[in-house]
Amino acid sequence: MHKFSENRRFCGRSRPRHGSYRPTSCRIKDRILTGPLASALAVAILVAYGANGTENVELSNNPAKGGADSAAAEDRMAGIKARVRKTYPGVRQLSVAEFAESGADKLLVDVRAQSEYSVSRIPGAVHIDDSDALLAYAKAHPEKELVLYCSVGMRSSKAAAALQKQGIKRVANLEGSIFQWANDRRPLVDANGATEEVHPYNAFWGWRYLD
Repeated sequence: MHKFSENRRFCGRSRPRHGSYRPTSCRIKDRILTGPLASALAVAILVAYGANGTENVELSNNPAKGGADSAAAEDRMAGIKARVRKTYPGVRQLSVAEFAESGADKLLVDVRAQSEYSVSRIPGAVHIDDSDALLAYAKAHPEKELVLYCSVGMRSSKAAAALQKQGIKRVANLEGSIFQWANDRRPLVDANGATEEVHPYNAFWGWRYLD
């Protein structure tokens, strides 16, 4: 039994879909960072502090938005989607648009950590981040296709591949996952209703892939 999420802490509060992205302290103040310099700096910080120590660092190439601009985020998402497909070639990748059109006959499952799910989720999703519970859920609904998602699709594709090894055939990954869903300006909810916040997973991933 294991969790699909690595339960990493993230940079300050959850990142709004629009607006600023403020950490608790130690921000790179009002600097506009783009291109290779920004990427190199982000990687250097992750190496220096470790993935679990980035919660006090803000990386922003646009202080007004607090993240990558739309075109850059789209390019980066295309890159991570290609990486997911290469890593898990046997997992069907269902685009956000395809799911939006045909999702009524599918079961949507959020495999992120509880801390991520609590910030926001795709409407209609159930939260299962335990491998045994996910397998039991899939076996209980053999007539339905499961569509799994995480932040960008890496963890959920891993979970889908694990289900396939257990004999579950009707399973797919939501390509781009909740980051793509949010970047497309599709609705998100939390315990109180509609929201525009998205958990960034960590400082680097939120900055790199959220628009």
